[in-house]
Amino acid sequence: MSDIHPIRPACVTWLGYGGLLPFIGLVILMLVDPVHGPLWSGAPASLLLVVGFVLHLLQDLRLAPAAKLPAWYLPLRGQLTLVACVCLLVNTWISA
Repeated sequence: MSDIHPIRPACVTWLGYGGLLPFIGLVILMLVDPVHGPLWSGAPASLLLVVGFVLHLLQDLRLAPAAKLPAWYLPLRGQLTLVACVCLLVNTWISA
């Protein structure tokens, strides 16, 4: 287990932030233009994505011991899932 690093590499941190940009951008677009917001994302699609993200996280947590993932992977995966789901739920709430 010497190849598992408890500290997340800087490039992975930047990739994590980059992965959040589309979700944060969608929320900003919904706030700026609520009239056309429902055209960008419907509530059923957003809720389906939230369910998919949560199920994927649960699967990652279940398979992590066998996959020998780096120590930084699961915390990053949890953070990205949380922020993406919150952004999608805010988008659904705004468009309702």
